[in-house]
Amino acid sequence: MNNLAASIAIAVCICAVCVQPTFAADPIDPLDVPIFEALFDTTSIDIKLVALPDFVEYLVDFHGVPIEVDWAGLSEVKIDRTTQFTYKSSKEGTRSNCPLYRALWEALGGRDLSFMIVDHKLTITSSKKAKAWQAAFVKRVERTQ
Repeated sequence: MNNLAASIAIAVCICAVCVQPTFAADPIDPLDVPIFEALFDTTSIDIKLVALPDFVEYLVDFHGVPIEVDWAGLSEVKIDRTTQFTYKSSKEGTRSNCPLYRALWEALGGRDLSFMIVDHKLTITSSKKAKAWQAAFVKRVERTQ
């Protein structure tokens, strides 16, 4: 390998290390990257009186990422499979689409619910269980703005 090719290879390796996405102080597990990307993708949600399993199914179909519901965590805040949700990501006077993470905060937050990534799945759970993960995620969001 000549010197120019070696220099380019080293520069590419250094750049790859420099731009590696991070979550708080830890690198993101490569298996979680598609979920993080989906959280920052825009979404369009318009549901009215939809049970949580149907809402989750819609999100899986729309965003193509695995989503799991922590039913034990949700039972702590008295949410079950029949609890219905109403949410519209495009409200009058606002933009028509917003990032998925913001839509989830708005749609779930009023019921003391939140989300986090567990075992390479976006997991809907109680706000209490997701508190530490959410704190680190908020820092990540702030760094991207």
